[in-house]
Amino acid sequence: AETPQPKVDADPVPKPKPKSAPGSEPKADKPPAQTAAADPVAALKKLGAKIERNEQGEVVEVSLRLSTSITDAGLVHLKGLTNLKELNLSEAQVTDAGLVHLGGLAKLQTLALGETRITDAGVAELQKVLPNCKIFK
Repeated sequence: AETPQPKVDADPVPKPKPKSAPGSEPKADKPPAQTAAADPVAALKKLGAKIERNEQGEVVEVSLRLSTSITDAGLVHLKGLTNLKELNLSEAQVTDAGLVHLGGLAKLQTLALGETRITDAGVAELQKVLPNCKIFK
Protein backbone atom coordinates (compact mmCIF):
# COMPACT_ATOMS: atom_id res chain seq x y z
CA ALA A 1 0.00 0.00 0.00
CA GLU A 2 3.01 2.28 0.51
CA THR A 3 4.06 1.97 -3.14
CA PRO A 4 0.88 3.80 -4.41
CA GLN A 5 1.71 6.69 -2.06
CA PRO A 6 4.83 7.64 -3.99
CA LYS A 7 2.64 7.52 -7.08
CA VAL A 8 0.33 10.00 -5.37
CA ASP A 9 3.43 12.10 -4.73
CA ALA A 10 4.19 11.75 -8.44
CA ASP A 11 0.78 13.33 -9.22
CA PRO A 12 2.01 16.86 -8.33
CA VAL A 13 4.49 16.55 -11.21
CA PRO A 14 1.67 16.67 -13.83
CA LYS A 15 0.11 19.61 -11.97
CA PRO A 16 2.38 22.20 -13.62
CA LYS A 17 0.90 21.09 -16.95
CA PRO A 18 -2.66 21.97 -15.85
CA LYS A 19 -1.28 25.24 -14.46
CA SER A 20 0.10 26.13 -17.88
CA ALA A 21 -3.13 25.01 -19.55
CA PRO A 22 -5.32 27.40 -17.52
CA GLY A 23 -2.77 30.10 -18.30
CA SER A 24 -3.32 29.49 -22.01
CA GLU A 25 -7.08 28.98 -21.69
CA PRO A 26 -7.92 32.63 -20.88
CA LYS A 27 -5.81 33.67 -23.87
CA ALA A 28 -7.79 31.26 -26.03
CA ASP A 29 -11.03 32.55 -24.54
CA LYS A 30 -10.25 36.24 -25.03
CA PRO A 31 -9.95 36.43 -28.85
CA PRO A 32 -13.49 35.12 -29.51
CA ALA A 33 -14.85 37.75 -27.14
CA GLN A 34 -12.88 40.50 -28.88
CA THR A 35 -13.23 39.32 -32.47
CA ALA A 36 -16.93 38.54 -32.15
CA ALA A 37 -18.66 35.25 -31.67
CA ALA A 38 -17.89 32.27 -33.89
CA ASP A 39 -21.32 32.93 -35.39
CA PRO A 40 -21.84 36.70 -35.32
CA VAL A 41 -25.27 36.36 -36.95
CA ALA A 42 -26.51 34.15 -34.11
CA ALA A 43 -25.05 36.59 -31.58
CA LEU A 44 -26.76 39.53 -33.30
CA LYS A 45 -30.08 37.69 -33.44
CA LYS A 46 -29.84 37.10 -29.68
CA LEU A 47 -29.51 40.87 -29.35
CA GLY A 48 -32.73 41.31 -31.30
CA ALA A 49 -31.30 41.99 -34.75
CA LYS A 50 -33.31 41.61 -37.92
CA ILE A 51 -31.01 40.26 -40.60
CA GLU A 52 -31.35 40.13 -44.38
CA ARG A 53 -29.12 38.17 -46.74
CA ASN A 54 -28.51 38.36 -50.47
CA GLU A 55 -28.77 35.45 -52.93
CA GLN A 56 -25.25 34.32 -51.99
CA GLY A 57 -26.25 34.09 -48.32
CA GLU A 58 -24.13 37.09 -47.33
CA VAL A 59 -25.51 39.39 -44.67
CA VAL A 60 -26.31 42.69 -46.38
CA GLU A 61 -28.68 44.34 -43.92
CA VAL A 62 -28.87 44.41 -40.13
CA SER A 63 -31.43 46.28 -38.09
CA LEU A 64 -30.91 46.71 -34.37
CA ARG A 65 -33.50 49.47 -34.23
CA LEU A 66 -35.04 49.80 -30.77
CA SER A 67 -32.72 47.10 -29.44
CA THR A 68 -32.03 47.82 -25.80
CA SER A 69 -29.72 44.79 -25.71
CA ILE A 70 -27.12 46.14 -28.12
CA THR A 71 -24.31 48.18 -26.59
CA ASP A 72 -20.99 49.49 -27.86
CA ALA A 73 -19.37 46.16 -26.98
CA GLY A 74 -22.05 44.26 -28.90
CA LEU A 75 -21.21 46.11 -32.11
CA VAL A 76 -18.09 43.92 -32.33
CA HIS A 77 -20.35 41.25 -33.85
CA LEU A 78 -20.78 43.45 -36.93
CA LYS A 79 -17.04 43.49 -37.69
CA GLY A 80 -16.97 40.32 -39.77
CA LEU A 81 -20.02 41.24 -41.86
CA THR A 82 -17.92 42.82 -44.59
CA ASN A 83 -20.72 42.71 -47.19
CA LEU A 84 -23.06 44.72 -44.99
CA LYS A 85 -24.74 47.50 -46.98
CA GLU A 86 -27.38 48.77 -44.56
CA LEU A 87 -27.24 49.10 -40.79
CA ASN A 88 -29.94 50.57 -38.58
CA LEU A 89 -28.93 51.39 -35.01
CA SER A 90 -31.71 53.92 -34.43
CA GLU A 91 -32.75 54.16 -30.79
CA ALA A 92 -30.13 51.57 -29.79
CA GLN A 93 -27.98 52.03 -26.67
CA VAL A 94 -24.77 52.90 -28.52
CA THR A 95 -22.26 55.74 -28.26
CA ASP A 96 -19.25 57.08 -30.17
CA ALA A 97 -17.09 54.40 -28.51
CA GLY A 98 -18.91 51.65 -30.43
CA LEU A 99 -18.32 53.24 -33.83
CA VAL A 100 -14.78 51.84 -33.91
CA HIS A 101 -16.31 48.45 -34.73
CA LEU A 102 -17.95 49.82 -37.89
CA GLY A 103 -14.79 51.17 -39.53
CA GLY A 104 -14.09 47.98 -41.48
CA LEU A 105 -17.53 47.84 -43.10
CA ALA A 106 -16.29 49.30 -46.39
CA LYS A 107 -19.40 48.29 -48.35
CA LEU A 108 -21.75 50.01 -45.92
CA GLN A 109 -23.98 52.40 -47.87
CA THR A 110 -26.56 53.45 -45.29
CA LEU A 111 -26.22 53.86 -41.53
CA ALA A 112 -29.11 55.05 -39.39
CA LEU A 113 -28.13 56.47 -35.99
CA GLY A 114 -31.24 58.42 -35.01
CA GLU A 115 -32.05 58.75 -31.32
CA THR A 116 -28.71 57.28 -30.21
CA ARG A 117 -26.08 58.78 -27.90
CA ILE A 118 -23.68 59.17 -30.83
CA THR A 119 -22.39 62.71 -31.21
CA ASP A 120 -21.90 64.79 -34.35
CA ALA A 121 -18.15 64.46 -33.79
CA GLY A 122 -18.48 60.68 -33.73
CA VAL A 123 -20.44 60.76 -36.97
CA ALA A 124 -17.81 63.02 -38.57
CA GLU A 125 -14.98 60.65 -37.60
CA LEU A 126 -16.86 57.63 -38.96
CA GLN A 127 -17.68 59.49 -42.16
CA LYS A 128 -13.93 59.93 -42.76
CA VAL A 129 -13.45 56.17 -42.48
CA LEU A 130 -16.57 55.31 -44.51
CA PRO A 131 -16.75 58.13 -47.10
CA ASN A 132 -19.26 56.31 -49.33
CA CYS A 133 -21.74 55.67 -46.52
CA LYS A 134 -24.75 57.90 -45.98
CA ILE A 135 -25.05 58.40 -42.23
CA PHE A 136 -28.39 59.58 -40.87
CA LYS A 137 -28.56 60.92 -37.34
